Amino acid sequence: MIRVRLAKNEDSNEIFEWRNDPVTREMFINSDIVKINEHRNYFESTLVNKNRCLFMCIDKNENKIGIVRFDLEDYEATISINLNPNKRKLGLAKFCLKQSIIELRNLFSEIRILKAEIKDNNFASKKTFVEIGFKYEFKKDNMCYYQMNIK
Repeated sequence: MIRVRLAKNEDSNEIFEWRNDPVTREMFINSDIVKINEHRNYFESTLVNKNRCLFMCIDKNENKIGIVRFDLEDYEATISINLNPNKRKLGLAKFCLKQSIIELRNLFSEIRILKAEIKDNNFASKKTFVEIGFKYEFKKDNMCYYQMNIK
């Protein structure tokens, strides 16, 4: 069983480590190494940003699986996921995404459309998003764009 909660200050260091993991960086739009002061500024501003929602996914043993971020604009949200490198290839991303979407709808019932921007070479993410109901929209440069309507 996976549950989600809003991210807290105490999650910052782990998220920083996950963000700088080489595989994570390769899949992110910005693949640069993030310095700790940049991360702290980003993380602190994210926690108070009313147009951003960051969920921590946790397993039944309270182990942190990953984070799911939603950038909110009107009735749309752009979704992003980053798994703990130790939790990859276990099929957990799908459950993290599903639970996070449920929680997002509980907090922001006006959201009707979810969007995802995924690097073309990130086959695992593309497959996972399609499996939970996202539809491929288009490709531009090396990015693939997906969308899902929710009620």
